[in-house]
Amino acid sequence: MGQTDKQKLISLYQEKIEEIRFFIRSRVKDAGVAEDLTQDLYLRLNAIKEPTVVDNIPGYLFRMAHNISIDHLRLEKRQQFLATDIAKLMDTFEGGRDPRFGVDAKLELEQIQNQLSSLPERCRKIFLLNRIEGLTHKEIAARFGITTRAVEKNIKKALEHCLRDLEP
Repeated sequence: MGQTDKQKLISLYQEKIEEIRFFIRSRVKDAGVAEDLTQDLYLRLNAIKEPTVVDNIPGYLFRMAHNISIDHLRLEKRQQFLATDIAKLMDTFEGGRDPRFGVDAKLELEQIQNQLSSLPERCRKIFLLNRIEGLTHKEIAARFGITTRAVEKNIKKALEHCLRDLEP
């Protein structure tokens, strides 16, 4: 996108920020999350580098707002499934025949959860988008405005961080 189109998008964003926030809030049903996503939208706008012609600036801006809302809802749904799956696994392990197996597995799951929660937010998001959402490195790079190499480094960092305490 040419610098002028990027500037037009940012100017329109600033002009329509309340409408954008309302638009996002109507989709995610949470004012705090809508505020965060509205700010994320600005960061995405600011990170645009590719030269592309935008015929409909308002439509493009609100499509980005729509996409960021959908991305959030998908991630939230995945995290709920993950939490449910972990809880089911813990219940299964606790009721297993070999109590040592259940305790060990439960401790490993708790360690992984703790390790994930102690990661820097961006690193954790990149890792979860790849491992839970199934996004490719290229898709994640585009979403964060970084290189695929940076995505790879963040995923490697997350894996090493999570495995560090699991090794005997």
